[in-house]
Amino acid sequence: MQLIEDVIQDLLIHLWLHRATVRDTPSVKFYLLKAFRHRMLKTIKPLAEETALTDECNQLLSEFSSEESWIVRENDLSLKNRVRTAIHQLPARQQEVIYLRFFQNLMPEEIAGLLAINAQSVSNIIQRALANLRGLWRMPPSISVIICSFCQIFC
Repeated sequence: MQLIEDVIQDLLIHLWLHRATVRDTPSVKFYLLKAFRHRMLKTIKPLAEETALTDECNQLLSEFSSEESWIVRENDLSLKNRVRTAIHQLPARQQEVIYLRFFQNLMPEEIAGLLAINAQSVSNIIQRALANLRGLWRMPPSISVIICSFCQIFC
């Protein structure tokens, strides 16, 4: 967690020092995510996205009140564990795209710009990831319902 805070602080200092040369952007969220991703990858390379996803999920879980945690735990613990396990079994690139699409609500075009690939490749990765999740899931429920439940629990 300290590493993430350090990277964010480093990014903010860089932006402040170079504020005169930073151009306007149509999506500040996209710009900041891309800049953060670049600095994080530069700092810790291959484990950056997996670490960020795990830390964010753990942080969000700890922020629930005790009553809400108890209710969520009783109703959704099994589902969360199954979805988390399934997502962690995906290749790193598919995990990253699923995180950006469903947890950060970025559009495929924005993800394509962030990952320096074309939008069709992003759509293909999403489709392969969803197909892999369907294959990992033992029961027949729709994967979109599962992912939506997962996002509502953690986001």
